[in-house]
Amino acid sequence: MERETIFPDAASLPAGPGTSVEKRVAVLMAVRNGMPHLPAQIASIQTQDHANWCLLASDDASEDGSQDCLTTAAAADPTRIALMTGPGRGYGENFRALILNAPEADVATLADQDDIWLPERLSRGIARLEADGEAPAILLARRDLVDEDLGNRRPEIPLFTTPDFRNALFESVTPGNAMLINRAAFALIREAMHRAGPVGSHDWFIYQIASGAGIRILTDDRATILYRQHGGNAVGAIGGLGQLLRRIRRFSDRTYLEALTESWAGLARVADLLTPENRALLHQAQSLPTLGKSARARAFDQAGFHRVRRADHLLLRHVLLRRLSA
Repeated sequence: MERETIFPDAASLPAGPGTSVEKRVAVLMAVRNGMPHLPAQIASIQTQDHANWCLLASDDASEDGSQDCLTTAAAADPTRIALMTGPGRGYGENFRALILNAPEADVATLADQDDIWLPERLSRGIARLEADGEAPAILLARRDLVDEDLGNRRPEIPLFTTPDFRNALFESVTPGNAMLINRAAFALIREAMHRAGPVGSHDWFIYQIASGAGIRILTDDRATILYRQHGGNAVGAIGGLGQLLRRIRRFSDRTYLEALTESWAGLARVADLLTPENRALLHQAQSLPTLGKSARARAFDQAGFHRVRRADHLLLRHVLLRRLSA
C-alpha cells in the first residue's frame, strides 16, 4: 500500500510537556457535514499537552462548510494538518480509507468530528500504552457524555470488559473514537482492512480483528473525551435511547443479519490472521444459516456466542433462529 508523504518527520514536531518526543501520533478524522462542532474538535486536538501529532482529515463531500473549515485549519497549521478526499461510501469506508492512507506514526487514533478531547487525551493514553510494552495493543479511553452545548456532563457506562471473539462476531462494544492504537496493532489492523475490503462498520471490524488475533485491549479509568450527543450523531452513545431504538429496528428487519454476514465475509478473507481457535469459531458462525432451527440453537449455545446485554442476547438468539437462512 503506497502512501504519499504529507507530513514532516516526527523530529521536526515539538513534544508536549512531560511526554516523549519519540511518540508521534497520527490522528485520523472522518468528516461529513461536521459543522458547527468541527472547529471546536480541531481546537481541542491542537491544545493537547502532547504536541507531537499530525491530523489527517478525510472529507466525504460535505455541504455545510466543513471542507472550508478544514482547508483553513490546514493552511494555518500545515506541518500538522492535511486533508484527503473521502470515498463517498459512508463513515465506515471513510475511516477505512484513512487507516489505509495513514502517515507513519508510533500511535494512531480515530477522531470523531464533533467530540472534545481533554488536554491529556494523548499524553495519558501514550503513557498507558508505553507501560504495557511493545506487543500489539489498543487503549480504550473513557468518555463522558455531554449534550450538544457540552452541558449535562455524565459518565458513560461502557459495555466492553474483556476481549471476546465470541462476542465480537455478533456486536461491537469498542467505540472507534475511544481507541488509541500502538504501532504493532495498527500494522495488523491496516493489513486486515486492506485485504478484507469493505467491511461496513470500521470499529466493529477492528474489535473483531483485535479479539480474534490476540491484540490486547486495555481500558482507562478516567475520561479524556467529551462525547457530544446530538441529532446528527452517526452512531451515538452505546446506552442512549437513540441506540436502543436503532437496535430494535435493525433486529426487526434484515439490516442486522446483513451486517453480520458482511463482517463475517470480511473476516474470512483474513482468517489466517486469527488464532486457530477463533478461525474455528468464525467457521461455526458462518455455518449457522445452513443448520435447522434446533441444530442452530444448539450450535449457537455450545459455541458461547453472545451479546453483552441480556435483552440483546435473547433478541439475537430469537432472530437467528427465526430469520437467519443460507
